[in-house]
Amino acid sequence: MYCKNCKTKLSDPSDYCNKCGARVIRNRLTFGNLFSHFTEEFLNYDNKLLQTVMALFT
Repeated sequence: MYCKNCKTKLSDPSDYCNKCGARVIRNRLTFGNLFSHFTEEFLNYDNKLLQTVMALFT
């Protein structure tokens, strides 16, 4: 695997590039990944955003 920023060869277990420090992203951006990330971040029960939106509309 190569760094998408500086094209340096990366070792498999590394999460960051040794040369430029860019984060290694292993999963592709798909609609399913985007939707799951959205639901985890913004519609989480611990998040106050959902409670605030519900309070605004009631």
